[in-house]
Amino acid sequence: MVSHINKIQIPEIATIAKGAGISFFGIISWGALNYSFNVYLARVLKPENFGLYTIGLAIFNVVGMLSLFGLNSGLIRYVALYNGVNDKKRTKGTILFSLKISILISTSIAAILFFLSKDISLKLFHKPSLELVIKYFSLCVPLFVISSVFLYSIQGFKVMKYMVYSRDLFEPINRFLWVTIFFLVGLRLLGVMFAFLIALGLNVLFSYVLLKRIFPISRSPIVPIYESKELLSFSLPLFFIGLMQIGINRVDALLLGHFEEAQQVGIYTAAFQTCVLSAIILRSFNTIFAPIISDLFNRKKHERLELLYKAVTKWIFTLSLPIFLLILLFTKEILSIFGEKFTLGALCLIILSSGQLINSMTGSVGYMLIMIGRSGIAFFNALGVLSLQIVLSLILIPKYGIVGAAIATATSWILLNLIRLLEVFIILKIHPFKISFLKPILAGSVSVAVLYWLEKSVITFEHPLLLLVSGSSIFIGIYAMIILLLGLEDEDKVVFDKVKAKLKM
Repeated sequence: MVSHINKIQIPEIATIAKGAGISFFGIISWGALNYSFNVYLARVLKPENFGLYTIGLAIFNVVGMLSLFGLNSGLIRYVALYNGVNDKKRTKGTILFSLKISILISTSIAAILFFLSKDISLKLFHKPSLELVIKYFSLCVPLFVISSVFLYSIQGFKVMKYMVYSRDLFEPINRFLWVTIFFLVGLRLLGVMFAFLIALGLNVLFSYVLLKRIFPISRSPIVPIYESKELLSFSLPLFFIGLMQIGINRVDALLLGHFEEAQQVGIYTAAFQTCVLSAIILRSFNTIFAPIISDLFNRKKHERLELLYKAVTKWIFTLSLPIFLLILLFTKEILSIFGEKFTLGALCLIILSSGQLINSMTGSVGYMLIMIGRSGIAFFNALGVLSLQIVLSLILIPKYGIVGAAIATATSWILLNLIRLLEVFIILKIHPFKISFLKPILAGSVSVAVLYWLEKSVITFEHPLLLLVSGSSIFIGIYAMIILLLGLEDEDKVVFDKVKAKLKM
């Protein structure tokens, strides 16, 4: 279907290469900061308090997504759509309407959470110490929602560097610095809560300033046109989808918090946080590819969309596979960074990472459905899979503890992405796979074999961290060399040239 298209002449390939590169840098930075932050907290707070923080964060994530009311994806789609046809009035109306309604909803829900914090901590989780954590996280909700509106608007304009500045650098660095300050004065769990509140407040101001540099959101002669009905009809199913997607990712921690001690939740969280490192690549490409999907589908450029879908998915899989394989090779060494007790989550990490690998193999399939306007289908997908995950969790967690939670979560991830893959094929008659998928599989297999031989006969480091660093460096070097020897396709060369140009600069 797409063989006659000159890949080099498709401008979106260069746009994705540039945008994903910027986004990748940001998300790598965010991932490194976030992972280091969690390691830091785990070592200072110890498993029990780290578990309380994790439960509170899971509640915050659910409530935050609830408060956004599905407007995150709505903003990306309609800002990209209206800006693509230079309709500034509707672009401004979309942003202002989303801001007003999200502030109203978030403050209301935050107030409810604050006043119910005691009942939630005692009756649902049987942990009195959780009450104060929930109260502070409830204060963070409106700040998170306001900054999210600004950031998703920026994403709709496809200005990825501003997303990186705010979401991936400014906020996590601020959080890290404030936590360190509070730890130095003797505050532990309470210091973490203060740091979250301050960092989110500063990020609201920073993201607003960045948005104003792209679009005159305030004090401008542009009279906004509010297409509120269209925006809400698109966003309302996404409100439930987003809530259920957060549920799919966090119901494990919430149910573990109900059935298990806080220490077990902390150990599981270390495995979960490590597992999602492999999702960094997918997130990088989704950030820039999502508005492009909306734009191309709206302009009926289906052949171009198919080509990009295949190319982007191949890039995601090629870059994600080595992370997955390194996690398999050095499971205990990685978890020991959190502390010796956290290595008990090794089997959980392997199970969860397997689910994330399937997620990477299917590419931006979730955004494909949403950005072409099939939010209703996405809603029923999420509803069915979340229901299955809750049932599996209720069966497996009481019997197998954290391993049961990992099985339930990984199963849900795999099933959800396979269903999405089938639906995209039925609706658009396209799929993300191509013969070049075999290249990273071959490169990964050879790299694992070589590293296994070296580890048995050459590498003699006994310290887990030295073994991890040396082994990872060797593995990545071998993997990259084999990928280059197998040859680059036309669209790969565009990306490679962009990277070389950036390095020269």
